[in-house]
Amino acid sequence: MRNLNSLINGFNYCLKYKGSNDYLLVSSWDENLKQSIVKLIRINDGKSIHKWVPDIALLNSEFNTKKINGEFPNLTKNTTPIVHPLVLNDGSLIFGAGGIYKIDKNSNLIWSNLTPSHHTIEQDIDGNIW
Repeated sequence: MRNLNSLINGFNYCLKYKGSNDYLLVSSWDENLKQSIVKLIRINDGKSIHKWVPDIALLNSEFNTKKINGEFPNLTKNTTPIVHPLVLNDGSLIFGAGGIYKIDKNSNLIWSNLTPSHHTIEQDIDGNIW
């Protein structure tokens, strides 16, 4: 493959994006924290611009108290993936992790919806979350 540079964080990027002002929102596992996190990465150099580290134990303490299909879930910090993150203009983040959660830019919980979800999270033109 030509025109690809490897970054030390494991991502490859095409040289044509070297001057790009675009960003990538990545949900990943943090081995040091032993939990899922979300990073905002600048595409042109692969630098992590911001990181959200939600209190997974807090989220699970609420979610695990709700019966789903007649049983209580047993999500733990180590088994809870963060899926379909959506960053908002104020730096807050909405994501799935069993239920649906919103945290502020400092990873503090703002609200939760304990309905299990595995679908993408999108914002419409009026600011509604789908």
